[in-house]
Amino acid sequence: MATATAGQKARASQINSLPYTVTLGGQDMQNNSANVTTTETVVMTTPTFTLVANTWYAVDFDLLYTSTIGGDVLIARIRETNLAGTSRQAFIPFAVVQNNGGPYSVRGTYNFQTGANPSPLNWVGTIIRSSGSGNCQALIGSRLMVNQLPASAVVTTV
Repeated sequence: MATATAGQKARASQINSLPYTVTLGGQDMQNNSANVTTTETVVMTTPTFTLVANTWYAVDFDLLYTSTIGGDVLIARIRETNLAGTSRQAFIPFAVVQNNGGPYSVRGTYNFQTGANPSPLNWVGTIIRSSGSGNCQALIGSRLMVNQLPASAVVTTV
């Protein structure tokens, strides 16, 4: 299938071949996590992926959570490799309704440059209670997924 270059008109067959997001894989939580308090704890880990040089990745952490005390404040993070790894997104602490948690999603992005970062690589999802006194948990149905993002594509003449 031919691709259009700058200044050429794009045909429908070429537009259909534009890049798209590729889901590499991840983990769906099968059991509730252990109780988490004021120690940041890994609750999910992705498989290890071999990365493509000069490529952007997005890691999505869709957390279902609960706490035994209403008003506890949790922080969810995406880190490289393990608990000591670099945090890959900005995070906002969020309050929990007692025994009635909910969904919370964070996305971290990562640009793999040859020689600058490790490959292969995996990511972890962590939670910590930043204030309050309850026991918090990540629940069945939480998900940590890795996606390879498309290269930019611009069609200037159609």
